[in-house]
This record gives sequence, C-alpha cells and structure tokens, in this order.
Amino acid sequence: MSEHRFLMALKAALPSAASLGLKGGREKLAGINNLLNEDLASRGQDAEPVNTGVAAQFDCDVLVIAPLILELRMAVLAFGCSFDAPTGRDKALPYFEVILPRKAGLKPIRVRLATLNRQTNVRSGPRTSTLLSRHRPKVAIMTGIAGAREDQVLGRVSAFETVTYVAGGVEVPDGKDPQNQQFEISEVMYNLLHSYEDIRSQNSAGTRFAERLYKAIPQIDGEKPEPSELAAFVPKFSVKTLMSGETLRKDGGFTEQALDLDRRMTMVEMEAAGFAYACEERNVDWAVFRGSCDYANLQKNDVWQRVAALNCGLTVCDCLESAFRTGDEISY
Repeated sequence: MSEHRFLMALKAALPSAASLGLKGGREKLAGINNLLNEDLASRGQDAEPVNTGVAAQFDCDVLVIAPLILELRMAVLAFGCSFDAPTGRDKALPYFEVILPRKAGLKPIRVRLATLNRQTNVRSGPRTSTLLSRHRPKVAIMTGIAGAREDQVLGRVSAFETVTYVAGGVEVPDGKDPQNQQFEISEVMYNLLHSYEDIRSQNSAGTRFAERLYKAIPQIDGEKPEPSELAAFVPKFSVKTLMSGETLRKDGGFTEQALDLDRRMTMVEMEAAGFAYACEERNVDWAVFRGSCDYANLQKNDVWQRVAALNCGLTVCDCLESAFRTGDEISY
C-alpha cells in the first residue's frame, strides 16, 4: 500500500478533533487498525509525495528527540545504546538508531534518537523541522525533563494531550508566531497514550517497569537521589497537560499567568511548543513525554534530573514496545 493511499484512507477515516472530540476517537480508530499495521509492515517505497513538500518515504518509524545532551544520554541508555558509538552525526551532533522487534511476520520498529542541542521554543521549531527532514519519521516523540507543580512527585513521567504555548517571539519554520496557541495530539496518538496508560496501571506491568528502571539507575554517571529516596520512589505514568514558554517561570516559581491559564497544568518547559508546531506543519504525528525533575523554585538542584530523564526515556521505549504490538487496539 502506498503512503499516499494510506494517508488518504487515514484522513477519510478519522474525523477532526473539533467535530469528534478527543475522547470519541477510540471507536473510529478501531476501524483503521489494519491500515495502520499494514503501513508499518511496508516501507512505502512506492509512495507519492504528500502536500507537505516532504517525500513520503520514511527513513525511520519513530524519531525520539531530546532537547538537551543530558536528556539524549539518558534516552540512549534507556534504549540500550552506547553514547560513545553513535549511528551517525548531523552537523557534529550524534544520532542513534535502534531496532525494536515485533511479532513474527511484521517488520521491527526502526527508532532514531537525536537532540535539539539546547534550543528552546525560540529555536526548537526550526531545529525540529531540520531533524524531521533529515530522518523522515512517521512519528516524532519528545523526551526529557521539566519543572513540576509542587503537588507532583519528582521523577515521575507524564505524557500530554495538549501543549499550550504562552509567550511571544517564538521562531517557527514559516515565520509565524504561535502565541497563546494550544497544540493537541492526534486521535491516533491520544489512543496510543491512553492504551499505554491502561497497560501501566496494571500491577504486573507496573512492577515489570519498575524493575527495569531500578536495573538501569546504577548505570547513571552523575548526581542522583539517595538510595533511600530511590527505594521509596514509585515510577507511575499518567497523561496530563503541559505548558510551554520562556516567560512561565519567574523568580524561581511558576507565574500566576501560568496557573490561571490552565489549572490542570502539571509541568512547564520551553521546547515542546516549537516541536509540536514543526510536526504539525509537516503532518507528522507527535507526542511529548516529560519527567518531573524539580519544582522550579529557587532551591532547585540537579539531584533528580538524570533519574527523571532516564525514567522518561524508558517510558517512551516501553510505550513503543507495548503499544505498537500487532493485535493491540492501537498499532502502527
């Protein structure tokens, strides 16, 4: 099946979020599950160009983007790669490729990991656009760390249904300013995240994930919490909302503007809006995962940064392994 036919079938089968509402997508998605599976099984070599101007041939299935090198290091560890042996380099920045196996008869998932190299929303859009052009993924996922509201547990990971950008002057690929713009994940990604949330909520799956995390933590080089803190840490996963912008943290805390705009907001960071904007401009499904590393206050430190970033990378890896299996409600 060509990529053009796949995209047209997907577009016809999926109503818009505005007409359906995010939470109404599960029934519609079930009807196109076979199309999604068939698309991953084929590499789309006979694909026709789509109207984004990007060739409809894919170099990887999933591109995992980490804003900072520290976050990339932890993602590379989570996916079982060696940071000293990158697959290649893009303008001196390393990228990595890993193959996640699937059931017999289906091609494995080809995942690449790359970095924004410390670009915030002001430059994360153009840098994301460059990475999308370079690696040509079907899905893009951002991994990393963020400042958490003070009622959140440090180290835990959330994925987000919406990313709200609050600030001006962000640079995006076409020069527009997405000020106060809200980005919503697609119906497909919504279903993927909530299917994975259901998997993680089961005790057996949660225990299995915790064992995987605790096994990886000793491999971290650098500061991390005391053993007693880690022993009490429960790596739960949830789907929430995120705010993104350069002006949302001030004097060591969240601004009242941030809290007033969205009381459901659980984390604040400075890269996801530019990332989401670039993905939507190129019709690439996207998701953002974040580990809470501090409370964005004046006493913040780096103790939880590496564990939160590692937990986030492992969560992304586990989500791909769990949710992309054939026969699940949502599969690519």
